[in-house]
Amino acid sequence: MSNQFLKEQLQTSVKEYLELDDQIKMLSKAARERRKKKKELSEYILQLMKQHELTQMNLKDGKLIYAKSNNLVPLNKKHIVSSLSSYFRDEHKATELFDYLMKNRNRVEKVRLKRTKNKKAKTIDLND
Repeated sequence: MSNQFLKEQLQTSVKEYLELDDQIKMLSKAARERRKKKKELSEYILQLMKQHELTQMNLKDGKLIYAKSNNLVPLNKKHIVSSLSSYFRDEHKATELFDYLMKNRNRVEKVRLKRTKNKKAKTIDLND
């Protein structure tokens, strides 16, 4: 394969990549807006269902159910050290164990193609 052919192939691939990236960004923005609107509607519907003590609403293709669940909060350093201190009754030992755990965590390297765009400087037109 010639250098010219590889160069053209790379240019074509980069152009297609950039077009897809732009399309994905537009679709992501649209999806984000729809998720926001859906969340607002969900909160409103849940409020009304709670107010009127409705546990479910029948739809033509299923149901809307007022469901509650209890989830565990994510672990964070403050909580872990506090819990270990309480367990060991020794803050130094707890901090030492936490540091050991953090130092010995497995790391995974991921390789990806990242696109950055030059930001347009905000200008003010004083001639208006």
